[in-house]
Amino acid sequence: MTDSWFGRLKSGLSRSAGALSQGLANVFGKAAVDATTLANLEELLIASDLGVAASARIAAKLGEKRWGAQVPAAEARAALADAITAQLQSAEQPLDVTTHKPFVLLVVGVNGTGKRSE
Repeated sequence: MTDSWFGRLKSGLSRSAGALSQGLANVFGKAAVDATTLANLEELLIASDLGVAASARIAAKLGEKRWGAQVPAAEARAALADAITAQLQSAEQPLDVTTHKPFVLLVVGVNGTGKRSE
């Protein structure tokens, strides 16, 4: 018996989120935020399938923030979420499926999360 599409998606995303969360705790929880920390963050984001260019922009954005000697993982996650949201909002557009026919919808995502058509 196979899992549902939503079940596979949830499982894949929870694995990615867990790895990213643990990685953030490792990157930010042990040292001051410096060039090495930001390089490690960029590597973590790339490994999490965020993309090279987006990862570099997000790491640079976080590098602009004034950080304390040690950054709590929750604060780092919040700052990362804000930076990712800002990246996504810059490309945000309304989806209008009524004006162009035929309409093609491209679905992209992390490998193994079940993007197949049913």
